Amino acid sequence: MNKRMISCTLAILMLLMSMAVPVLAAEEAQKVEVPVEVTFEGTPASADTVTIQLTAQTEGAPLPEGGSDGVYQETINGSGSITLVLEFTEVGVYSYTIKQLPGSDSQATYDKTEYKLTVFVTKNEDGTIGTTTVLENDKEEKLATASFHNVYPAAVEEILPARLDPPVKKLVVSANGVIPAASPFVFAMVPADKSYPMPDNREATRDPATGGLYMTQYGPGEYEFGWMYFDENDVGNTYTYRIYEVSGSDGRYRYDAMLYTMTVVVSLEGNQVVLDVTYQDQTGKNVDEAVFTNFFQNTVVPPPTPPTPPDRPTPPTPSIPTPRTGDNTNLGIWIGLLVISAVGILVAVLLWKRRKQTEQG
Repeated sequence: MNKRMISCTLAILMLLMSMAVPVLAAEEAQKVEVPVEVTFEGTPASADTVTIQLTAQTEGAPLPEGGSDGVYQETINGSGSITLVLEFTEVGVYSYTIKQLPGSDSQATYDKTEYKLTVFVTKNEDGTIGTTTVLENDKEEKLATASFHNVYPAAVEEILPARLDPPVKKLVVSANGVIPAASPFVFAMVPADKSYPMPDNREATRDPATGGLYMTQYGPGEYEFGWMYFDENDVGNTYTYRIYEVSGSDGRYRYDAMLYTMTVVVSLEGNQVVLDVTYQDQTGKNVDEAVFTNFFQNTVVPPPTPPTPPDRPTPPTPSIPTPRTGDNTNLGIWIGLLVISAVGILVAVLLWKRRKQTEQG
């Protein structure tokens, strides 16, 4: 009898306990859907696949169909999306993590974000259950979708460099005398910063303190400082340089004191480095190139001839008459008389001689 009473009591207790646990029928299970999106930037070297992994942090938490041991995985080929479906039948708080397992491209950058998923399952007054889903990224920002953005390296296109050979022009004007052909002239090119690109001119002298280059040339003409090269590392930069002539020691020259500024703006068009080069003189005027004009003169300089006023013809040189030294009006008559007199004297002498010879004979 006592055994029967004990058995009945246990049965009643088990019934009460079973009633206390809110177990719902299968058709009353509450579904939770969590969208997951995968995107790729760039083009992979080969077909790539990533894996989405859902891991239950709460023991016994339900998993999508196919999951086991607290882990569910699903693969995605390239860009795409999936939906993680969870079914809950018991009230409680369930925690998960969602992350992406990287693909096989060693050059790609895979998204390492790890999302935290929390599902709150509660019992409603009518005996059904309700769910509240909270999805957060690693910055604790609440989101509706777990998104993973992966980046493939862009195909490297060869960037073609640009080059520049800055010119200078030397002009010499002579006040008098012949211009020496071998006179040396020194031209300077000094960067605003010594780290700037400079010409590849091994014959020039360089100043390690300023990075300046000093080039010596002989006589008038056009010269170049040497090739300067600009590559992709210079794109977006602006470089400025001072160009001037160094005054020499030859006292026969008056050296040009003009100071030019060369500005080089480096940009990229497609895969070609492009240069925008401008020159300005010290007054701020834009010019085509750096031109230096020197004036040459001998030691002795005659006084300069005043220039002719413009739009006025040069006046003719006045004629100066020859001064008179005597009167030559009857010169012909006098010469005739002298000739006649001479002939008369000669005839008289001949007649006198003939008469003398007759008398002696």
